[in-house]
Amino acid sequence: MARLLTSFLLLLSGLFLLSACGNNSAPKESTQNGVTTYQFADGIRAQREAQRWEVTCDNSSQCPNTVGQLVVRLENQISVCTATLIANDKVVTNSHCFEFKNANLDELCQEGTLVVFASNSSRGREVAECESVIFKSNIQGESHNNFRNPDYMILKLKRPLSRGFEKVNMQGMEDGLHLTVKKVSPKGYG
Repeated sequence: MARLLTSFLLLLSGLFLLSACGNNSAPKESTQNGVTTYQFADGIRAQREAQRWEVTCDNSSQCPNTVGQLVVRLENQISVCTATLIANDKVVTNSHCFEFKNANLDELCQEGTLVVFASNSSRGREVAECESVIFKSNIQGESHNNFRNPDYMILKLKRPLSRGFEKVNMQGMEDGLHLTVKKVSPKGYG
């Protein structure tokens, strides 16, 4: 008989419900370099769960259409990060999101890397597949994650989206500037 397995996890300072149905046990969760990774029993289950991934915002009236959850699947693992549209067919995310397993970058897109947008945004749930890596900053060495060695990566999506996008300003920021950080959290899967 199928069992309902429920776990509460903390991700990006937001609480969400993670549940899976079936005879298999819950995936093993780990966090390394700020990236949460789930280890599944096999690649087929990981692929199925990636396709069913759900994302919501804590406050639907302030849910950005341009911010989604990057779901990176490689073999029987899923890793999650945040991604933001910067063009109709491009997203920016953190370079460290693709550091697990030292995999070939194009292989990660081919394996099924997705961007899942929040179901309670005004545009609703939408899933976009990664086509290729346009640029990945090198974050190795002592200068990891500082202004001289920024932690970012740009991905091209397989199709353009009509959700709008954030404008990228290459001029830097003024001292004392107030910023708004937009985020989404996984609702769960199962």
